[in-house]
Amino acid sequence: MKWSVRAIVRRSLLTLGRNDGGVCRVRKRLRRKLRLGEFQELGFEVRFRLPGDLDEAGLNAFWDAFIAGAIEGAGLMCGGGCGREWDIFVCRPDRRSATEEDRRAIASWLEGHGHVYDIHIGPLVDAWHPAPVRAVRAGGSLTRPGAGR
Repeated sequence: MKWSVRAIVRRSLLTLGRNDGGVCRVRKRLRRKLRLGEFQELGFEVRFRLPGDLDEAGLNAFWDAFIAGAIEGAGLMCGGGCGREWDIFVCRPDRRSATEEDRRAIASWLEGHGHVYDIHIGPLVDAWHPAPVRAVRAGGSLTRPGAGR
């Protein structure tokens, strides 16, 4: 039986939700292309706030110092919003994963600056394939996506 590329991709993406990992049927070339299995790339979320009394020049100085020192200085890259409330995603370029050491380095850099507060460093997660989102009812109990309302 001959498989089309679209069918293989669809089949591989559908197997991601299985409890046993589900990537055993996908060829190595496709796993590398889709960043699955041994080619998975990890990153983490960083959230923090800056004080409201910091002027525009102070914000720009912090931005430059953070990007140059904590991100690019460690060989990382990031994307997301900035201003007084930062919510960014940090990962490594060149198909490499961020590490626990990277998380600790970002946390220590932020804690070393006294005007930064509400620091949250998220766990390492898959940078390309987000975890499935679960719906939450008004009562707070978790339900499966697509379950009755």
